[in-house]
Amino acid sequence: MADQWEAGDQKFFHYVITVTNKGDSAVTSWNVRLPLSGAVTISDSWNATVSIDGAELTLDSVSYNGALAPQATAQDIGFILSGNALPNSGPITS
Repeated sequence: MADQWEAGDQKFFHYVITVTNKGDSAVTSWNVRLPLSGAVTISDSWNATVSIDGAELTLDSVSYNGALAPQATAQDIGFILSGNALPNSGPITS
């Protein structure tokens, strides 16, 4: 987590991540799933398409950062959540 703050009765959590292709082959897109500890709302996001399904937050690559050679990275992927929940554990990347 990069930052957190409160505004009124809402809590905001700012995250910035880097996605690395740790495989031996190039990929044309990537997907990161994060389990959540409770209900949140996406307040903002950049360099990924971000969605919530139940208790899981999903980040999908966008057209300009999905293709990654082995060991290459997509950087400055961020999102801001509001609510009282945090991701439960490290990401599951596919």
